[in-house]
Amino acid sequence: MENSSENIIEEKIPVEPNKGKIKGVDKSVLFLTFSLLLLIIIGSVSAFAIYNKIQENPNNHSNQGKHISVSQTITPTVAANVTPLAASITLGGLTINASTKPQFINNSVGLLNKSVVMTGENADIPTTFIEYDYYAGIVQSGSYKGYYEVIAGQDTYGFGGGPNFFVFVTENGSSFVGDKTNPSFTVFGKANSTDSMNVVNSSLVTSTDDIIDSQFPQEIKLKKNYSLVRMGLNYNNILVPSNQSNSYLFDTDYSSYIPINTTVDSLKLYAPPTSKKSIIYFNEPGEPYQNLPSSVLPYIQTSTDVYAVNSYGIGYLYNLSSNINSTVYVQGINIYNTQEQAYQNAVNSNASPLPQQPSYPQAEANLSFNGSEVKTSQQLYTSYNVAFPGICAAEANTEVLQNISVNNLTQIGTLYGNPVYSLTDPTNPLVKYEYQQKITSPLAVAGSDSNFEQLNNVSSIPTIQQYISKNPLLILQDPFGRLVMLGEYQYLLPGGCGKPVIYIYSPKTTNVHLQFASDIKLDVNIPKYTNGWDVKTNSNGTLTDLQPQYTDCTDLNTFLLGSGYAKNACEENQYPYIYWSGQSIGKQMPQIETGWDISRSNLTSFMNEKLDYMGFTTKEKNDMLSYWLPVMLSENTPYYEISFLRTEQMNEIAPMEMTPKPESFFRVFLDYHPLSEMPAIQLPPEQLEKIQRNGLTYIEWGGIELNI
Repeated sequence: MENSSENIIEEKIPVEPNKGKIKGVDKSVLFLTFSLLLLIIIGSVSAFAIYNKIQENPNNHSNQGKHISVSQTITPTVAANVTPLAASITLGGLTINASTKPQFINNSVGLLNKSVVMTGENADIPTTFIEYDYYAGIVQSGSYKGYYEVIAGQDTYGFGGGPNFFVFVTENGSSFVGDKTNPSFTVFGKANSTDSMNVVNSSLVTSTDDIIDSQFPQEIKLKKNYSLVRMGLNYNNILVPSNQSNSYLFDTDYSSYIPINTTVDSLKLYAPPTSKKSIIYFNEPGEPYQNLPSSVLPYIQTSTDVYAVNSYGIGYLYNLSSNINSTVYVQGINIYNTQEQAYQNAVNSNASPLPQQPSYPQAEANLSFNGSEVKTSQQLYTSYNVAFPGICAAEANTEVLQNISVNNLTQIGTLYGNPVYSLTDPTNPLVKYEYQQKITSPLAVAGSDSNFEQLNNVSSIPTIQQYISKNPLLILQDPFGRLVMLGEYQYLLPGGCGKPVIYIYSPKTTNVHLQFASDIKLDVNIPKYTNGWDVKTNSNGTLTDLQPQYTDCTDLNTFLLGSGYAKNACEENQYPYIYWSGQSIGKQMPQIETGWDISRSNLTSFMNEKLDYMGFTTKEKNDMLSYWLPVMLSENTPYYEISFLRTEQMNEIAPMEMTPKPESFFRVFLDYHPLSEMPAIQLPPEQLEKIQRNGLTYIEWGGIELNI
C-alpha cells in the first residue's frame, strides 16, 4: 500500500498448513482422486459462470427473488511492529518511545502559530487559536515508516467553528513534515495573512509531503464497482471545564462498533453502532422523533459509514460509494485543493488582482444514482439517494438493513452489473415510512415556504399506491454482503435549516469575512454567498455587501416567506442581516434530550419569554417571531415539543468561520415538533444561555425543518 492512493481488495482462500506427509497411498488411487476433483472443479466453475449470467439478466424472472449468498474470505495483512528511527523523542514534555500509546500531549508542541495579526483595516484585531496535540503512533508504511506521528487540532477562532486537523511526522522531535493534503500547508509562517487556517509554525514544520495517503488512502477500490472514499478523522467533540473552549477526544475504542469482515492492508473496517446514528426523523405526531419509529427500527442495523482503523486505534471515516461517484468526487476535491493552494499563495504574496477563491465541489461520494442507469423494464424515479432523509443536516450515507434477506426481495434489474431489488411486500413498514417522510409529513404539505405541489410542479399529492408503483425504495447488495437501501430523490421537500439570519455588530466600521467550514448546500443566500460573505458593518446595525456584483436584485423572490425586505435591501446595499437556508452535507443532528412541551394557546407567550431571557433585542425578536410563529401555528396541532440548538451544537452541524474573530458569538436554532397530545413524561427543561454583547458581536437565529 505504500505511497498508493488506491487499493483493491482481493479475495484469498486461506490454505491449511501441511500437517504431515502422505504415506502408503497407491499412485493410481491418487490419479483417480485427482481426476474426480478436477471434474468437480470444472463443473463448479461452469455452474458459477452460468449463475453469474443469470444474475446479469434482469428479464430472467426464474431467478428473481431468490437468495444470493456472498462469502468473502479475506486474508488480513497485519502491520508489523515497526521500530522507530529514533529510540525516543520528547514532545511537549512527554517522552515518547516504541511502547507509548496514543494520547493527548498536555503541553502544546507549538506546531501551529497561536496568534495571527491581520493587516489593513483590521490590523489591531488579533486572531488567536487554541492548539491540541495528540500523539498518534509510529508510521507503519510509506516513505515515513518509523517516524513518530502527531495530530494537531486547531480550535478555529476560539469559538468552535471547526475544528481543523493537521497531521505531522517527525524523526527527532525537533523538525516536522506536514501532510500536504491540507491546502494551508502551502505557505508557512505568513502571520500577516487574512486566511484563518494559515497558521503553521515554519520554525518547526520545514516541508510537506504525502503522509495520510500512504496510511489511509484517499480512495480504496472494492469489488463490484464500489469504493471507499476518505472523508476525515473520527473524533468526538467534548467540552472541558477549563479556560479552553473546546477539546477534541479521538475515539480509539471500537468495541461497540460493528466489525466488517474485510481488512484493507493493515486497516480494520467497522460500521457505526445504531447508537451512533443521531439523525432526527419526523415521525407521526405524538411519537418520539429523535429516533426511527418502532415499526421501522427493527429493520435498520446501521448506516453505510465505514471507519478504517489502524493498529493504534486511529480511525478515519470513509463513505461507501459507487466507483462512478467516487471518481467524480475525488477528481473534484483534488482540483479544489490545487486551486485553493494557488489562491492562498496569491493571498500571502499580496497578489493583485486576487484570483477567485474556488468553491467546494458539490459532488457527493455515496451510493446515489439516476433511475435511468438501472437496466430494468419497470418504472423508476429519476434519481435515488439516502433513504429516510433527516432534518437540517443532510446525510451522505444511507441505511444498512437487517432482518431482511434476499428472499424478501424481488430483483427488478441491474446497476453497474449488480442486482437491484425492491421489497416484495408493498405494505412493509419501510415503504410506508418513506411515503410518510417524503409525501405526507406536515412540512411536506404545509407550514413551509413552498408546499409540496408548488415545489414539485404537480397538481396533487400522489397516493401511496401511485407512489409505490415506481419503486421508491431500491435495495443493493454492497461489497461486504450487506443489503443497503436507497430512496427516491425525485420529489423535493422544503426545509433544511429554516431562515437562519446573521447579525453582526461592531463599535466601529469593520470589514468582515464569513465562510462555512464544512460543505453546505444553500437554498437561499441573501446577499449571494460567493466564496463566503464579505460585508462591512455600519453604526446603525446594517451590513454593506462588499461583493454586490454577485447578487442580482431582480432575481430575488420577495413573495417567499421571510424575503419581503430583500429587493429594497439589495438595491440600497444595506442589509438588516445575512439570510441563508440550506443543508449541511454529511453532518448528523445531535440528540435532543431537553426542552418543553407547550400548548398551542401558550405558544406565543412562551416564545416571547424565552427570546427575552436569552437577550434578543426587540428588533431581533420580532424578526424571528414574524417568521417562525406563522410556520408553527400553521400546524393543525394542539401541542408542541420545543427545544433550541445552541452555539456548540450548531458549530457541529454548520460550522461558521469569521474573520476577524468576534468577541461575542451566539447561535440559537429553534427545533420543534407537533404533538397530538401532551406526553405523560415530559422532557427536562433546557438550560438556555444568554447573549453577551462585547465588541465585535455575531448573533444568529434560525430553525430546523424537515429536508431532503
